Order: sequence, then structure tokens, then C-alpha cells
Amino acid sequence: MGSEDPGQKDATLWGQADAARERLHVSSGVAPGDRMVHGGREGVCREVFVGFGSNVGGPVAKVREAVDRLAHLPGIKVIRVSSLYRTEPVGLEEQDWFVNGVAHIESGLGPRELMRGLLAVEHGMGRTRTIQGGPRVIDLDILLFGDLVMEEPDLRIPHPRLHERRFVLVPLCEVAPHALHPVLNKEVGDILSGLQDAKSVLFLEPWGDDPCGFVGRSW
Repeated sequence: MGSEDPGQKDATLWGQADAARERLHVSSGVAPGDRMVHGGREGVCREVFVGFGSNVGGPVAKVREAVDRLAHLPGIKVIRVSSLYRTEPVGLEEQDWFVNGVAHIESGLGPRELMRGLLAVEHGMGRTRTIQGGPRVIDLDILLFGDLVMEEPDLRIPHPRLHERRFVLVPLCEVAPHALHPVLNKEVGDILSGLQDAKSVLFLEPWGDDPCGFVGRSW
């Protein structure tokens, strides 16, 4: 084995992926290498889960604005939104805690079309990518897209770190504990039960008027 720092390599790869994702935002057509496996065809309605988070400029208001913008994208129907959680930063720890959650949507868009829509929402809210893993006004990620498995340099579905992150799994399990991770072939509730991530995830507030069963619980 060499002496290369895996964390540094990972950060470099994800920086390249972020740059590629930004190019998707300004593209008017289908980006090169639009290869999909296990479905995900455009025009077919898919059950999709989108993670959202913010730790800049009033994060509760920011994530609520982002979901509202998401709901107004053509071809998107918001089914349910998780409660909001205050979460400990992962990676770059010297920053404010985040507000995170998950939106359960139905999408008539293909994965790249949806990703372009999410990037447009981020751009419209002033998102800029300067520090890898650093503070952000809004962050939107496709977590699951039906049973789609997609492995491209600029777009990977399921989200490659979904199964490692408590701040993602807790709100995801709130809205869909039996959702299946198509690569691991495990329900997300089972993944959360066996998770080793020790980062804190604290219930903050319900999305709407009906509190969920997770109220008052810390993870």
C-alpha cells in the first residue's frame, strides 16, 4: 500500500465531481455519458428521496425555501417532508451545526434533469462551492431514485455516502424506513440500526403541524 492520504484523495475526487455537477447546471441538453442502470428513464414517474441541509443565513428558513422551490419544479410532486434536525458537521468540524432533512418526492424527470433542477435551486439561493465540505447556504442531493443505480463521475445514485451518514439516515427513516438501498439490498431502517457514525443528530422541529414519532429523540 502507498502512503497517499485516502481523505485527501476522496476530497479531490469529490471536488472534481462538484465541478462537473456545476457544468450540468448550465447545460441545456443531456450531459455526455448519460448511462443508467435499473430504470430511471425520463418520462417515467419515480419515487425519489432528496436530502437537504443548510448552516448559513438562517438555515431553518433556507431549507424551507429550498423545499418550496423544489415543489415548484416542473414534473415534481412533494409527497412528504421529514422533520428538521440539528446535526453535527461531518468532515470540516470547525463550522456551525447544520439543519438537515429529507423530502420524499415523485419525479417525472430523469436523474440528470432532476439534478439540473436541484442545482438551479441551489444557484438561485446563492450557493457557491468554495471549501470542500464547508458552510453552505443550501445543499440538495439525490439520495435514492427508485431502484436506479447510476455510476458516473458527475452523478452517483444512490448517494455514495448515504449508508454512512446519520444526519441523512435519521430523516430518511422518518419518511420511509423500509426504502431499499439498491446496492446494499438493505432497508434504510436496518442500515441506521447498525450504523457506527457517532455524530449527533438532534430533533429540531416538525415540518408541518403533525409531529412525527421521532419527536424528542436524539440519535
